[in-house]
Amino acid sequence: MATETVELHKLKLTKGIKQDLINRLQAYLEEHAEEEANEGDVLGDKTEEKNKEAARAARFGISSVPTKGLSSDTKSMINLDKLKERAQRFGLNVSSISRKSEDDEKLNKRNERFGIMRNTEAKKRKRAEHFGIA
Repeated sequence: MATETVELHKLKLTKGIKQDLINRLQAYLEEHAEEEANEGDVLGDKTEEKNKEAARAARFGISSVPTKGLSSDTKSMINLDKLKERAQRFGLNVSSISRKSEDDEKLNKRNERFGIMRNTEAKKRKRAEHFGIA
């Protein structure tokens, strides 16, 4: 066995005449040209990954579409009762969570009372009417 390793080591020449090295490399490439790696074997099937993701989503009851975080639309859908329950479960101050929602409600009521517009299109339209552009 020791003689085989020495012989194998001798065949792995890294130094030598440049043309000999080129010839050996070309011969190796010609021998193994048909044995190109199949992309599916190397990378794996994407369908398997999708199936795994779908199975995991079904198991945990979530959507299989990844999200990058909460968008402004989903923030409004958060249930305040769930937030309060979570705050109590982890020993957090419940009032800090409810305070934010109460402040938002107060701001919205104030904006309605004084006619402050959050919509930029309505703001532009009102300004155009004021200056007689529209």
